[in-house]
Amino acid sequence: NMMEALVASKRRTGPEALSLDHVSPATRLLEKRRQMFEVQDELDRQKEEFSRKEDAFARREAALRKKDVELQESLVKFNKFLQENESKRTRAIKRASDETAQRRVKEGEIGKLEQVLRERIEEEQAMRRQLELHEKYRLYLQAVVDQGETEFHEIQDLLNRHKTLKTANRDLASALRQAEQDNEDQRNSFALFKKERSNEILLANNDIANLQRKLELEQTSTKKLVGALDTAITGGSTKTRQVGQVLRAIDNLLERVCTHKARSTSNGTGGGGGGGGATASQLVATIKGRNGQQNATSAAGGGGTGSGSANEEKSSSEIGFEEETRQAEDSLVEICEHMVDYQAIVEEWSTYEERKLKEALSRIDEY
Repeated sequence: NMMEALVASKRRTGPEALSLDHVSPATRLLEKRRQMFEVQDELDRQKEEFSRKEDAFARREAALRKKDVELQESLVKFNKFLQENESKRTRAIKRASDETAQRRVKEGEIGKLEQVLRERIEEEQAMRRQLELHEKYRLYLQAVVDQGETEFHEIQDLLNRHKTLKTANRDLASALRQAEQDNEDQRNSFALFKKERSNEILLANNDIANLQRKLELEQTSTKKLVGALDTAITGGSTKTRQVGQVLRAIDNLLERVCTHKARSTSNGTGGGGGGGGATASQLVATIKGRNGQQNATSAAGGGGTGSGSANEEKSSSEIGFEEETRQAEDSLVEICEHMVDYQAIVEEWSTYEERKLKEALSRIDEY
């Protein structure tokens, strides 16, 4: 493209622009070669110019780089100068603030020391006034020492003796207060002891009165129990007689039942009670269970009553009475079975009669 552009520019700008449309191929070839040489020359010329410009640009770039380096170095130096100035300014400000703070602290210390100095001066003046006031006492003590016996040779000995007596007086007063406090504590303890013993005596008297009432109640209850025991013993014979009558009545009933059963068996009616056998057995089992419960209850009651005489054996009369009671229970069971069987026979006979009556009525209706 560059070649074509150079050729086109050469054609436009050349002094002799020939028309190659009607020339021979050799001429055309020579013309092309000439154009090529011209283009090559132009290229060489432009290369030289480009090289010169490139050298100029390189020199300018080197100069610019050198200036840039110098500028950066100057900038670094300027920044360093600014930082040094800033650090110096900061240190100066800090030193100024520290010195200001130290000055304020020192001023405060000076004010405090001045206040202390004024206080010390006032204390000195007060002590001088006090010394002037106490000077007469020193003169008095000196006069006492001068005029007294040889016991006290110096004023300090007299003061030490006074201090010792004052300490002894304070110790004695403290011991007196402690003794009075101990005496008061002992008095309070004695009063509390008397009050507690009085309360205990009152409580003991109340307990004695309560025990006396309980004793009277127990004696009354014992009398009542003795009376009840006498009554029970008196009524025991009556109950024994009643029980004997009941046993005899049960024996009579059993004898009549046995007689009736033997008569029914001889008449051939003994098998009529088959329908009520289950009911009779259930009733007998119920009676036996009830009798067993009553016997267990009686045994438990007898054990609770006779806990005081657990090692004693039953008398022969009691054993005979229990044997008769069991025989009576068996007799009652047998009587019950007979009555249940008899009731079943009666019900079966009634059913049979009703059936026969119904058959007779049905025959009558048929006729």
